[in-house]
Amino acid sequence: MIKIAVHNHNPEKQINEELQRNFFSNDTFFAELCWNRIINQRTHSYIKELNEDMISMNVYDANKTGLVPFEIIEESDTSKVREYDVFVLHPSALARLETKEIENLVNCKETRVVLDYLFEAEIDTYMPLINTVKRYIGKPDNWMLLVGGDIVSNDEKLLKDFKENTSIDLGFFNYFRINEACIGKQKLRHRLYSIDTIQKNFRHEKLYDFVCLNLKPRFHRLAVVKYFVERGYADKSLITARWDYNKTYKRADEFHEVRNSHGFFSELEFGEYSDRLYRECGFYNETPETLLKFIKDYPNEIVLPCLQDDQNLRSDDRSFVNELYQDTNYSIVTETYYDDEFINQLPDMPEEYEHRLKRTFITEKTYKPLMYGHPFMLIGNKNSNVILKEQGFEVFDEEFEINYDCLNDSNRYNSVLNNVQMFDIDCFDYNTLGKIVHNFHNFYDNRKLLEQMDMLWKIIK
Repeated sequence: MIKIAVHNHNPEKQINEELQRNFFSNDTFFAELCWNRIINQRTHSYIKELNEDMISMNVYDANKTGLVPFEIIEESDTSKVREYDVFVLHPSALARLETKEIENLVNCKETRVVLDYLFEAEIDTYMPLINTVKRYIGKPDNWMLLVGGDIVSNDEKLLKDFKENTSIDLGFFNYFRINEACIGKQKLRHRLYSIDTIQKNFRHEKLYDFVCLNLKPRFHRLAVVKYFVERGYADKSLITARWDYNKTYKRADEFHEVRNSHGFFSELEFGEYSDRLYRECGFYNETPETLLKFIKDYPNEIVLPCLQDDQNLRSDDRSFVNELYQDTNYSIVTETYYDDEFINQLPDMPEEYEHRLKRTFITEKTYKPLMYGHPFMLIGNKNSNVILKEQGFEVFDEEFEINYDCLNDSNRYNSVLNNVQMFDIDCFDYNTLGKIVHNFHNFYDNRKLLEQMDMLWKIIK
């Protein structure tokens, strides 16, 4: 069994001033943004959390191949890194390590150092820090940047070029597939729902067309909510828009307040729009100006009555309210990203290397209808359904008129909206229920979760 340590980070520890000075050797606005994000980020570990969740949910009990729970030790002393096969830490913790402590992690080549708990959009934030370590401390070629996300194709050239340009390895694994199943198992254990609930929901008389849940504002979410509101769908469907144009938010993992969350509204207010923003808004048949007008005309949150009185339900991405699925025919999922181009691009890659459309980003938003027994359509990355099929799930191509998943740009978005307009309840039959039941069992199949965890260890090693 491999020995694994997870760095026990002390957020009260002083910033490494020498590292900070070297980080700002190129004093730019982007460097300042990255540094502020680094020092204010919460620091915990995918790997430790997932291992503990799988133990508590008895997932390892289904194993027949020898995979057992890993003993993961908390360790704050990096001088002991040689005692472990894998040493895991959040990259933000580097800012509070002394230079000698970072040297321990760089120089112990026989130990794999894993920078954990990242999503691809955050890579740009941490690459200046990693490059600072590379320039001033040593080449971290025993390190891996572990990213929670899926690669659509097994692109070895992408991984090879990333290593050559950054000195560190890049690893992708499906964090959400494991995490959401463990969270769902807790709900099953507490009898919040079951396979019987799902089958009863399917047969229940429907009061609304669909459910579309939107928490944080993104341009494709603004556009789709605008489309539904302006065409009267809000009266006959369950739609949320959990943003308030004038409200100030404080994220749980940060120490400062930000107005209207993640800067999307601020970008629309700026007025000097980039070609990139015009291009993205064009995918949704909008412009920055039309989206800005909409949020000014409809500045308040759209909240459903069944979520109104419970603040936890209102703000929890993983909340479960049975009425949402019992009373609607299907879900429209607005994923974190719509197009691969607008996931922050991998840094320092050769310009001649074209790596678009190699990956997709599937999160709890997509897994919710799978675990709660709902047909769905995805407003997300191209080939998202391809990834789901590879995981053994059934998708609902036969229930909706247009197969949208493989289409590019606005064609994919418009096809989903056309399916909404042309939806025919008679297309839902016992074959549809069979898919729903299959997806439920596939989602909670411990053997599938073990396969995902085994893939994670193979990536790291």
